Amino acid sequence: LFVCENNDFSVYTPRSLRQPLRPIHAVAAAHGLNAVVGDGNDIEAVHLIAERAVAAARAGQGPQFLELSTFRWREHCGPNFDHELNYRSISAIETGLADCPIERYKAVMARQGADADAFLQKLESQLREEIDSAFAFSDQSANPLPISAQEKVYA
Repeated sequence: LFVCENNDFSVYTPRSLRQPLRPIHAVAAAHGLNAVVGDGNDIEAVHLIAERAVAAARAGQGPQFLELSTFRWREHCGPNFDHELNYRSISAIETGLADCPIERYKAVMARQGADADAFLQKLESQLREEIDSAFAFSDQSANPLPISAQEKVYA
């Protein structure tokens, strides 16, 4: 399963200027992958697309490629917004930030009568535990041997 988080930029240049006629999913499909495009800011759509792709891969239907469109919140490399570099305007950044996947999903949950804040707090707590556990496992594990780079490689 290959996932492309497409923020529509190639470093500091909009993809429309660098590769206007080269959709990313088409490149993947040309290499024999089953390619699907989706809205990366729609949590439910991403879940459904990913669930189908994982099932297809596990069923032996070949490699799956997901191109999920989203917005790049910060600069290419660094913690800042990048409007001062003159390739994105403040208004473009504000528009992108307004399409936050979490805020969109909170609105969906509110329409369904769910307590989004409580759900997200519980989810964040579970994720922090999982991340802490993974780091602890990593810290306690021996360094891998170079020969292990050849393990679990599939054709």
